[in-house]
Amino acid sequence: MEFPQGNGSPGNKEICKLIKSLYGLKQAPHVWNKTLHRHLVALGFTRLESDYGLYPLLEKGEIVMLLTVYVDDLLLMGESSRCESIARKLAATFELVELGPVKYLLGVEVSIDREKNTVFFSQTNYVEEILIPYARLSWCCDARGNHDGNC
Repeated sequence: MEFPQGNGSPGNKEICKLIKSLYGLKQAPHVWNKTLHRHLVALGFTRLESDYGLYPLLEKGEIVMLLTVYVDDLLLMGESSRCESIARKLAATFELVELGPVKYLLGVEVSIDREKNTVFFSQTNYVEEILIPYARLSWCCDARGNHDGNC
């Protein structure tokens, strides 16, 4: 590492203190996570001890919103107005790209049925993709037992 131009002299053994994390350093993800955690706690979220990537927002002892974190991917789950409010507050500090209602998250297809109050997760596309090299194997069948008679 070198001194910025105009600071320090070539033969001098000065030391500089790095105040801000640099992108690409091995500590950068840890610094990012600490920074994000500090902001989420300031917004009222608590991090689960059992899953450092899950932050519930509690009101009167009830979970009113969940926020998941995977590196720099965030998913807000809750009432639309509450999610929009939190997203605005996060956008005041961080650069955000809002992708709308979740359809895929980390390769998992997410289907939400608001009428039935259900969420369905599927990795069908992922499984089909990894099975392509083995497509000629006739003995493959799915977990439900759907097959061509060879299972």
